[in-house]
Amino acid sequence: MLDKRSVSSHVFSTFKERLSDCAEARQNIQILDVGAGLGSSFKRIYDLGIGSRIDYTVVDIEDLHVATARTEIRRWLSERGHVIRDKSPRHIVATDVGREVNCQFVTADALRFAAESSDAFDVLVGQAFLDIIPLKTGLKALFKALRPGGVFYFPINFDGISALLPVEDKARDTLVEDIFHQSMDERNDGRTGGSQTGRQLLNILPLVGARIDAVGASDWIVRPLPGSDKYSHDEKYFLGCILKFMHNELMNSKRISSESRAEWFQQRCEQLELAQLKYIAHQLDYTGRFVGE
Repeated sequence: MLDKRSVSSHVFSTFKERLSDCAEARQNIQILDVGAGLGSSFKRIYDLGIGSRIDYTVVDIEDLHVATARTEIRRWLSERGHVIRDKSPRHIVATDVGREVNCQFVTADALRFAAESSDAFDVLVGQAFLDIIPLKTGLKALFKALRPGGVFYFPINFDGISALLPVEDKARDTLVEDIFHQSMDERNDGRTGGSQTGRQLLNILPLVGARIDAVGASDWIVRPLPGSDKYSHDEKYFLGCILKFMHNELMNSKRISSESRAEWFQQRCEQLELAQLKYIAHQLDYTGRFVGE
């Protein structure tokens, strides 16, 4: 729900136009979704109603993620009245009036799978994925899967701001955010896009043969419901996960004392329980075509 609310409408509208172009040019659209999570990208794309036949391939290195995506997508299609056929444990076919979607679910390294799927896909989707791969070489591998002129859609790319409010101790809060971002930058020996993936893509995408047609902000903004002491949907749980994740990174850092870390964590958890805690994360979305280097 948070991702759906946050993604850039401008970028998604441009992506929709490119997807329509694909539907006009091809009888069926081949889509590759890397790091699909719970299938949120599939739902938004399918709801556009574009294309009478879609072949949708989900790839993730974690088998549990792939199985979860299959269960969630199958349930979602079934609730909308589609007739579901299970062709195999990792392949479903869903039909509705005048529409069919073939969904395949693959456990594999996404970069390797893409590199070995030469010119097999019309569309490449990767939500909140690019900040965990080496950007330049990773994008080159991903784009090998696209046919000439293929469309890409990369929403939710983190870009250097993860602020918790209210500010209680400015120096400590700044240090916590800096340690959190440093942990992203040091992941895999610094080979990933890290905490500034969003802005780096502005330069790197053209270098690897991509034409950027639209870019826009997709910030996460989590706050209590207006006039309420509750958060929307599962956003309290989401914020709790963010706090635990940040706390884990603080535990690995010598830049903050155990006393200061414990005080920070207790204070933020109390604010969460009282529905006083707010969170902002700055991110960027991209869409365009792969035109070749």
